Amino acid sequence: EKEFEGGKIVYPGPLFPNNFKELEELKFGRFCIVDDNLNVKREEIKLKTTECYFINAENKTPEKVEQEVLDTIKDYQDRIILIRVEGTLKSGKPSEINFRRIHEKLKDAYCILRNTNKLFSKELTEIEVDSASTEEIEKRVIEDSKKEFKELGNKELVSRLMNALDLEKDEGEKNSDFETRIISSGLDVLKI
Repeated sequence: EKEFEGGKIVYPGPLFPNNFKELEELKFGRFCIVDDNLNVKREEIKLKTTECYFINAENKTPEKVEQEVLDTIKDYQDRIILIRVEGTLKSGKPSEINFRRIHEKLKDAYCILRNTNKLFSKELTEIEVDSASTEEIEKRVIEDSKKEFKELGNKELVSRLMNALDLEKDEGEKNSDFETRIISSGLDVLKI
């Protein structure tokens, strides 16, 4: 709180939103001037225009989603562009959406942010697990996932690797030493 020209300046929130959620909700910064009679005067700080786009990826391919993003965003010159992509892809993985190409096409935008937290792939399916011991859950996950991760070899190797990586940091052990010990343990199982 600070005195200013017979009134008070009070901090009501961010002067400028600094993450995806704040930009999506607020679009720009603001502050309030409150006088002695508690009358509030809201002042907006519009440094850049923020444009929000929602792309429904449900039952689409990564290529189709990428093209839809490019077809949807038209006015991007010197603007903050927010792209939220949600849904389950029909085929392919979220990483196959070429966001580098999107950034190149929208290079005149001031900033491009994307949110793909709710973008999923049918290729990686959920596995339902009952409440059981950690070991039982791990065995079931390995069994149910072995067809999806063929390159890891047999389930015994995967189980040994999980056990080798299930180490706890020793008291007083440096992070770098702990990381080296975990890597070494995993490489021993893989015989690399």
